Amino acid sequence: MIKYFFIPPGLPAKVENNNIILPLENNYLYFKKGSTFLCDVGNYLGEGIIDHHTLDKENECATTLVFFESKTLIDEVINFEENEYTIITHLNPDFDAIGCSYFVTKKIKKEEISIFFKTLANYILDVDLGKIHLDHDNIITPFSLILAINHLISKEYDPIINSLSGVERFNKLLEKNEKILLRSFELLDYILKRLSEGINIFSNKLFDGSELFSDEINLIKIDLEKYNSDHLRSEKYRIPLLRKDYDEREI
Repeated sequence: MIKYFFIPPGLPAKVENNNIILPLENNYLYFKKGSTFLCDVGNYLGEGIIDHHTLDKENECATTLVFFESKTLIDEVINFEENEYTIITHLNPDFDAIGCSYFVTKKIKKEEISIFFKTLANYILDVDLGKIHLDHDNIITPFSLILAINHLISKEYDPIINSLSGVERFNKLLEKNEKILLRSFELLDYILKRLSEGINIFSNKLFDGSELFSDEINLIKIDLEKYNSDHLRSEKYRIPLLRKDYDEREI
């Protein structure tokens, strides 16, 4: 059994006496090493913590790290004698948190990992480094669909979450984030299947004929129409850009 737990980004984790320790709301949470994995959080790399926010891994992402270094980051850490496992990532998981959590989930379940995961991991790295931009000529992409999944689920849950307080609010927040994560896993399954069929991850045919993500695709198309409408009505003009020496330079 795998449980998913979500924490604010940036929380530092430490490992003591075979426990992974997390500070949370003036308290400490203890998780058993070997059955707990932190994905894209923790500010540390090793012993079940997979985070690239360290000085020597700034040009990597959690997904590429866990893929290329899975032996040391997972295989030498995981205890398969456990009955329950916990995967922890940050609230509102981004593509990297999702990709890393997906890979770890597959490893825990001892499921086959697609040979095309390397392609997906490198795509996620480019997204994480800001190299992938939304293209008006190809708006239905893995990146845009991840954003759409988050938007639709947040739209469903946020009014409910905002009406609650205390433990009820916290539990509903966890439910929302788990739904985002698991829906995104379905997307990754689909992408890997299409890659195995010879479709390029950048191809505008990647999601052709797919009904699985029709809600997300429709959202993106409607959003583009709104953007184009706003753009037509927008005014373009130059503005002065103030530099540090207080000169003005027009851009």
